Amino acid sequence: MQAATMAAGLGGKSHVQLLGILELVIAALWLVPRTGVLAALLGVAYLGGAMAVHFIGSQPIMVPLVLQILVWLVAIYRFPELRKRLFNN
Repeated sequence: MQAATMAAGLGGKSHVQLLGILELVIAALWLVPRTGVLAALLGVAYLGGAMAVHFIGSQPIMVPLVLQILVWLVAIYRFPELRKRLFNN
């Protein structure tokens, strides 16, 4: 509910459904092992946009920041090839 209120305040009320669909697509891609890395990258990008919107709207950015860190940690744990590419291990 708070997210919808904030989106309306920032002029994004007409896009709330689209953002919800995008979140569902990212979650569905995350469940399929073959598209999981893509979902992780899309999720990180989405949360980066959320942090930007929070920052511009003078909202605290801790929640999207913690979620983004969590997505990175889970992606690195779940996809060893991503860890190898990022850290050369």
